[in-house]
Amino acid sequence: MSTFYNRVARALPVSFQDRADRQVKEAGLREDSTTWLAKTTIVTFLFAVIGGLEGYFLHSFINAWLGNLLPGIMLPLEITIFLGLIIGFLAGIIVRMLVLYYSIENRRRKVEEILPDFLLLVAGNIRAGMTSFSAFKSSSRPEFGPLAEEVRTVTTRALGTESFGNALSTISQRIKSRSLSETVRFFLQAVRSGGKVAQILENTSSDLRRTQDLKKELESSTRTYVIFVAFVMVIATPLLMAVSVEFVTLITRIQSQNTFLT
Repeated sequence: MSTFYNRVARALPVSFQDRADRQVKEAGLREDSTTWLAKTTIVTFLFAVIGGLEGYFLHSFINAWLGNLLPGIMLPLEITIFLGLIIGFLAGIIVRMLVLYYSIENRRRKVEEILPDFLLLVAGNIRAGMTSFSAFKSSSRPEFGPLAEEVRTVTTRALGTESFGNALSTISQRIKSRSLSETVRFFLQAVRSGGKVAQILENTSSDLRRTQDLKKELESSTRTYVIFVAFVMVIATPLLMAVSVEFVTLITRIQSQNTFLT
């Protein structure tokens, strides 16, 4: 089966393969990019076939609807099948890409939520006398979710021929988070320059927590404005228009009666 997946994936453009490889890593999927690309191609093909079949069976209904909308316009059967194939093809791609996108965003959100607590734990371990490597390794607890998994992967790679700094710098390639990338960069710079690593991590944790609180306040305010605007557009505006129309009608009736009396 893997050989079949490889053949299907290799038939796609190289740029598409590279992009899929990066996004599959960022989503934290257990399957590799080759398997994901092959499955996406198969799913897209199935969606296209279903769309073509719908175009075939709904040909009469589509022409009837189109004839009511635009009299005299009739689509050949081949056109409806072709349109069904295109729509199914696009729907398959959109579904697969949305699943991947929301996986990436969900992973990023989870990491950014627990990142301040993780940094505080690492800083506490460093103040206790641990090395940076040991502090990170001891802090990779199961409750930290995706971040703990990536930290364990990094520390495992650092036990081999790769240095801890190089291994840690690759963590941002598997988690699409600007906060995490900047935190890793600051940490590596502090380690290389011999700065106060624990204090830097604590300050970074405090800044991240404050930023998260500001984002939550902004989202809450934005949600309130959206609800208010929706209320005005859906309820208040039609109500005012109805009152205005009724008022104009009443004034017109009164003026016509006065003219008649005069």
